Amino acid sequence: MLINCTTYDFCPGIELPRINYDYNGKMYRYIYASKVLWQPIPTKIIKCDILTRSCLEWEEEHCWPAEPVFVKAPDAKDEDDGVLLSCIVSTDAKKSSFLLVLDAKTFKEVGRASVSVDMHLDLHGIFIPETELSANI
Repeated sequence: MLINCTTYDFCPGIELPRINYDYNGKMYRYIYASKVLWQPIPTKIIKCDILTRSCLEWEEEHCWPAEPVFVKAPDAKDEDDGVLLSCIVSTDAKKSSFLLVLDAKTFKEVGRASVSVDMHLDLHGIFIPETELSANI
């Protein structure tokens, strides 16, 4: 059997890509990642649709997003039914850092939780559902 692979860079500058882990090892359609353009710090969060080769982006002035983490909705029917979580570091001294919650399907902001502490840019994140956490204790 011969397999021919080709590359196509339709989302240049993405770092720390994540997927809905229910699709790990299977065909998936969406990638969520940080986007870095012309600097070593991520300034955007991006959703790439592999099928249509289209992208949605979130960015806000003076904000550095960490790795986005996909959390599926309890009643998820589609691959992108859920939310993205990302810790956002603010470079503006007048603005607190915050946890950003985006609707993974539309990329509209669902909410944010501000924290009034110094927060460093943490590149990696994980979400553990409470049911899985309590089962492993």
